Amino acid sequence: MAVLVTGASGFLGSHVLERLAASGTLALGLGRDEASCAALEADGHRVIRHDLAQPLDASLDPRLGRVERIIHCAALSSPFGRLVDFVAANVTATRNLVDFAGRQRVSRFVHISSPSVCFAFRDQLGLTENMALPEPVNHYARTKREAEKIVLGQPAIHPVVLRPRGIYGKGDRALLPRLIKAAKSRPLPLFRDGRAAID
Repeated sequence: MAVLVTGASGFLGSHVLERLAASGTLALGLGRDEASCAALEADGHRVIRHDLAQPLDASLDPRLGRVERIIHCAALSSPFGRLVDFVAANVTATRNLVDFAGRQRVSRFVHISSPSVCFAFRDQLGLTENMALPEPVNHYARTKREAEKIVLGQPAIHPVVLRPRGIYGKGDRALLPRLIKAAKSRPLPLFRDGRAAID
């Protein structure tokens, strides 16, 4: 059986797909960006092109019928943008994928969320997963929070929600380039004299 990795044409998803394949796991990537999907295929990866804002069904590609586990990395990740775009990419896409997962009777659904759902304009220490979430600060946080609710509301797909922070590495076009640019123009400040745990 296969692991489906969404967002395979993006930064995190492509690395997850590569790592699974390197471990010998039968991994199937799902992505939208044609050039990135073609590059993954050229490297020997199995990729399906599909926009998750549209329903997903095993009839789209016979390989989808073999999916037993899902790692959902696809998302629109930005502090700015139109609500309609965030809803399509983060809420509708997640709902469509959860519906597919239910029909497939997957044994595990890993949803990559964001610590943005916990962000507040104040210090927060000792957060736990059972604490009430603050009011979302932007469309991204709002839609990722809604996506978490969709995933966690389906116990039959054995959901896990992860909120990784500060993802960077080979091929990063977001975080590391901004840090390098900032470091070249001025010294980087150390928040709390270097004792800040996050943000």
